Amino acid sequence: MRDLESSKMVDLITSSYKTDFGVIYGLALDRVAYNTFRYYLRDGNNNISSYWKASQKRYNKYLEDLIKMFRSNAEIGY
Repeated sequence: MRDLESSKMVDLITSSYKTDFGVIYGLALDRVAYNTFRYYLRDGNNNISSYWKASQKRYNKYLEDLIKMFRSNAEIGY
C-alpha cells in the first residue's frame, strides 16, 4: 500500500473475511452437501443415513484426491 491509511483499511476488510470450504471446493467433492440434501428431499425420503452410507466411499475418494492436490501444490510452491 502507498499509505498507512490504505493499509489499515485493507487489514480491516480482510480481518473479518471468512472462507467457506464447501462453497469453494464443492464441485471437486461432487457437490456432497447439495446431493445429500437433494436425496433427502426427493420423493419424500427422510433417511439421509442410507444415502450417506451408500455414497461415503465415493465422497471420501474425492476428498483424498483434493488433499493430494493441496499437498502437491504446497510442494511445488503454489
